[in-house]
Amino acid sequence: MTHEMKSLISRESLTLEPSAIDRVTGSDIRSTARKAVKNIEAILAGGATIEARRYKINNRELERYSIAELLQLLSFWRKELADEERKEKGASKLGPHIEFRI
Repeated sequence: MTHEMKSLISRESLTLEPSAIDRVTGSDIRSTARKAVKNIEAILAGGATIEARRYKINNRELERYSIAELLQLLSFWRKELADEERKEKGASKLGPHIEFRI
């Protein structure tokens, strides 16, 4: 009978993501939340491309929103993006699962 010894050397994760622009179809495959956050941040930083300025939320182009409205939108979409990322990792909205015995 042989016994195998196994040692854990390291535990790491690797995430492979498609490029933002799908090379086959030429379309942007990022989520709505990810696109909205990136475009709103670009508008607020003053370095937005024409596409970012014309990005529509609720049928209004981003350049038509006031700074206060953009900040509210950014807060909303950052929360949505955080929720998406948490789901992708399989994490709970309630925090880590901790087991205990009484």
